[in-house]
Amino acid sequence: MPKPEATPRTDASQRGKTSYYYVRGEQADGELVWVSPMWITYQ
Repeated sequence: MPKPEATPRTDASQRGKTSYYYVRGEQADGELVWVSPMWITYQ
């Protein structure tokens, strides 16, 4: 199973901005999974 990838954001220009992210993946049986959007405000 491949390792999940993540890209941390530390850009100061993003402070105070709100973005949304989805997490999508594939289960061991090949079924796709995803979550509702997560709203993130950079501080």
